[in-house]
Amino acid sequence: MKINILSAILAFTALASAVPVDIADAGTANVTLIAAPQERGVATYYYQNGGTGSCGERWSDNDILCAVSPSRIRGRCGHPCRLSANGHTLWGRVVDTCVGCSPQHVDVSVRAFRILSNNNLGAGRINVDWRIK
Repeated sequence: MKINILSAILAFTALASAVPVDIADAGTANVTLIAAPQERGVATYYYQNGGTGSCGERWSDNDILCAVSPSRIRGRCGHPCRLSANGHTLWGRVVDTCVGCSPQHVDVSVRAFRILSNNNLGAGRINVDWRIK
């Protein structure tokens, strides 16, 4: 019974503290935004070949896509991925697992690699800054 009363008190307290505040009267505050960690690593590219990725969807080589290492994929299907290289920054989506990738390696779609490598698929591998949100 004590647990039920305590739960009710906590629930009431949470609801009571969720009162709307007029922003004009709120004053100022210092806010620190914590960004997702950014990796400095390498990017390679892969073809979709009409297949379904490990996240269960089909995509085109013209989409901006990321495949990440097995240690990073869990719970991240569909999350945005940010890729930066050679003065270009793209936002894509995590859609697949790159079984041969280290945690610092990201495999990207053909379109993403073309943009990031200044249209040089022959490079095969480029340095990239990237992160998953």
